[in-house]
Amino acid sequence: MPDSNQSDSNQPDDAQEKESCIPYFDALWFCYSPVYQFQHYYKFGRADDCSGHWSNFYSCLKSRTKFKVQAPEAPKHPLWTIRSKEEAEQYWKTQYGAANFEGGKGRAEKE
Repeated sequence: MPDSNQSDSNQPDDAQEKESCIPYFDALWFCYSPVYQFQHYYKFGRADDCSGHWSNFYSCLKSRTKFKVQAPEAPKHPLWTIRSKEEAEQYWKTQYGAANFEGGKGRAEKE
């Protein structure tokens, strides 16, 4: 029966890539504890900003996160496409006939 304390080198690559982020979180949490900060201040004369622990924790989370493959963008409604004046006139004529309302009154004003 294999010992549970053996090195992780026997595990497949997928298992090593999916390591737990809990140790990195624990190290980050401990970094902000008063005990650690007092020790660090005593040794180095300044408080630790824990940036190394943040980067380790962030790297772990980033390596474990799988982003969804973005779906192809749906075609836009023709209303939202930008047309030149000539294209717009042609589209209007094909959609609504040759009615020309330039300078004329709208439907509400005619009645």
